[in-house]
Amino acid sequence: MIKFKILGAVDRFNYGDLLFPIILQQYIEKYIIDKINNYEIKVYSLENSDLSNIGALKTKAMKEFYRDCNEDKYNYIILGGGDLLPVRIIYSYMDTLKESKDVIALNKLISSGFAADVELFLIDHYDLKSKFPWIPDKNSIPINSKIVYNAVGGSTLNELGNKEIEVVRELLDKADYLSVRDSKTKENLNNLSIPCELYPDSGAIISDIFTKEKLETLANEKLKENLKAYKGYICFQINLRSTWKKEEILINELNKIYDTYGCPIVLLPIGLAENHNDLKALKIIYSKLKIPKLLLLEEVNLFDIIFTIANSEFFIGSSLHGNITALSYGVKHLGINKSIKKLKSYLETWDSKENDMCIDVEEIYEQFVKVEAIDKSKIVEIGNNIKNLAYKNLEELFQGLFQDFLK
Repeated sequence: MIKFKILGAVDRFNYGDLLFPIILQQYIEKYIIDKINNYEIKVYSLENSDLSNIGALKTKAMKEFYRDCNEDKYNYIILGGGDLLPVRIIYSYMDTLKESKDVIALNKLISSGFAADVELFLIDHYDLKSKFPWIPDKNSIPINSKIVYNAVGGSTLNELGNKEIEVVRELLDKADYLSVRDSKTKENLNNLSIPCELYPDSGAIISDIFTKEKLETLANEKLKENLKAYKGYICFQINLRSTWKKEEILINELNKIYDTYGCPIVLLPIGLAENHNDLKALKIIYSKLKIPKLLLLEEVNLFDIIFTIANSEFFIGSSLHGNITALSYGVKHLGINKSIKKLKSYLETWDSKENDMCIDVEEIYEQFVKVEAIDKSKIVEIGNNIKNLAYKNLEELFQGLFQDFLK
């Protein structure tokens, strides 16, 4: 039996992270299982979780991962995707915290010089082999296992210390397949002499997995009914950090769009984990943005998010996977906040070269006008090209399965 083990930060409500295991499961079931007699898929994250009520897959805790690997004969371990490579355990743990007071307390420990002590505790608690939870140690699993990385991100790898860089280098050097999703990550790994392939994020194929017709059967009926009254809407999302001291500028930019185009605006939270706080940010905007056609979506699941973006006329947001989803469905879009390096690097790598697709809050109206003038067929063409490359990555990702396990 082939045991597929998918690893990632999928035990908290952050849209992009939750997509990866779903995409991989759907791909395996569509393209792989007819070549396999027997298989099993398990998803691992820091904690045991059950977010099936919002459309996500259940996860097992990471402390069970190495034990399970050593109990199973054939492991095909897939790092599901996302900005996994530079993430230390202390920050991955922080993203699981549900209360802002706990995040503040942990940040105080870090700023007071206790980060190393906390990390040692967390490494022991989760039975990890290093401070990098999403770079598994191949020496600690059976020899007849594979570790493959699915278009992962690491645009900030160069900001790690020398000792940390060396740990990452040693672990990644044993990867059986490694693809990265943006040119900055590839540059960082090239500087470490780590070979890798450059391919788009696997979220690019989301429109094939969940067609608009299929989404009609999955999205919440009340949400679909509400959106009917906002035909031709702009979908807007932003995290709390990106609004810091910029609320009034943001309100002014959105007002200018409404005054010029008369488009309804739908406020969509995508990252609901405590370290993202989309809903808090959008509630502030909702209270201050005085336009007639404004809708705030407060309770959404994964399918509601996809449906809302897929059926919008334009997506504006700080979420990388909000922008990736928009591209997949051929929706015009803009990424907000150039200081979000993974967003900036990804859009610069794959998106339209004719316009700046990642902007700061002050540029929203100006760039909206430019992107709105682009023919929609151009966006569809870019999205389809990216999608084809994402499929090529997945084909290569599973080559090791056919070359070694299924001889």
